Amino acid sequence: KEQLYVETLRWAMTLCQGEDTAELLTFAARDDLSRAERLVGTIRRFALGMLAARPSWHQHLMFREMTSPTLALDRIVDEFLEPRFDALRRAVAPYVGEGDRRTVDLHVMSIIGQLLYHKLAGAVALRLLKEPSYGPALAGRIVDHVAAFTLRSLEGRRRRERRKKGR
Repeated sequence: KEQLYVETLRWAMTLCQGEDTAELLTFAARDDLSRAERLVGTIRRFALGMLAARPSWHQHLMFREMTSPTLALDRIVDEFLEPRFDALRRAVAPYVGEGDRRTVDLHVMSIIGQLLYHKLAGAVALRLLKEPSYGPALAGRIVDHVAAFTLRSLEGRRRRERRKKGR
């Protein structure tokens, strides 16, 4: 039964993230963009994939696994979540420095957390925003907000680090 459950999760993740992940990884690897363009573009691709309308059973299955993990979680993280996390990590790292991986990871988790709120508490968020659904305009606005918020945070961090070094 465990293997059947693992394969069901893998199938659901493939349906949800297969094409999105390929595009995300391709974009994050581009070296013809400024670091800001790569950061914002990577967040945009990550977020739009995450906020896209999906069958609810996919989401319920994945949320169940994340909140009550089984042996399947390690495989799901390794095969599906880690590559997407790495794409964001590559976009954030130029602002923090490769040597401070924990700080990079925490920034990536902040990005994901802002977006995950809309998946986990979407019904609450829609009521607070007085919106009927997550249509393209609202999803785009959320993505723009998260990208701008992250960019300001990372640029502010760099300025503070430069000031510390200048003292």
